[in-house]
Amino acid sequence: KILLRSGRIKPEHLTIALEEQRKSGKLLGQVLVERGFVKQEDIDECVRTQLEEEICNVFLWEDATFEFTPGPPEAAFADLALTGHEIPFDVNEVILDAARRVDEWQKVLEEIERTRSEFEVVKKGDVDAYPVGFSLEEVRQVVRLVEEVRRVDEIIGRAPMSRLEVARLLVYLLRSGYIRRVERKEKEKAEEKTPAEPADWRLGISIVLDDEDLKKRLESLLWRAATKEEAVRETLALADSMVREGKLDEAVPVYRLALDLEPDNKAVRTKLVHLYVLQWRFADAAKVLVEGYRRRLNNI
Repeated sequence: KILLRSGRIKPEHLTIALEEQRKSGKLLGQVLVERGFVKQEDIDECVRTQLEEEICNVFLWEDATFEFTPGPPEAAFADLALTGHEIPFDVNEVILDAARRVDEWQKVLEEIERTRSEFEVVKKGDVDAYPVGFSLEEVRQVVRLVEEVRRVDEIIGRAPMSRLEVARLLVYLLRSGYIRRVERKEKEKAEEKTPAEPADWRLGISIVLDDEDLKKRLESLLWRAATKEEAVRETLALADSMVREGKLDEAVPVYRLALDLEPDNKAVRTKLVHLYVLQWRFADAAKVLVEGYRRRLNNI
């Protein structure tokens, strides 16, 4: 699909290669190169793109737990006889790209409201346009799913694309006037309740640190602050200064405190993710990203 989208091969080339792959058992990329349809460099670039997309899509999972297992991967993931030759890519770039995708996913959700939203087709007849990076058939598939199931989460689950790609197409169709949102009943809106704010914003905030001096410093900072916003600014400034001084380990709990105070602050969350990446703590970075995504999803 990536090769087709980028214009590196024609549909008939893919059909020929798939048939030969079925008969020979060779890797699809190997067949395409041997046939002269593409160069090995084209295959490597597309495989790298596919790997990065799959890894980044993990950060968009709604119900998942993550576990980091140190050491080399299992043989099934490292056997070049099964996977082809090794294709290196920058893990740091993948993590940062995942952060960008989560941010884009949140912006997309703002337009489609939430994954439980429903849409209906407005323009009847065949779709005759499509955005850059997608095929006309992919747009038509999403339109058909809107006609069949209507709910965003069901459309995403049934479309043969990543959830971010489907959401992008829904936004395109919404902006182009092909579909429209089905408004919820006023009764349903009235039944939604907003949780009450605690009497004091400091309630529920606990500071658990082995470093007693830092713990007292943070507690003092909290009680000096007149508002939660002021406490976040002061805490963030302290964490930033620690990073500039190279005190990365000490800065982590300070950023975490700022995030506990204001969980929806994207700037704080992004800085904590970047700090974890600098420390090669990718599992922790992923957890913070997923926490932010879930909060955004629940607040829509």
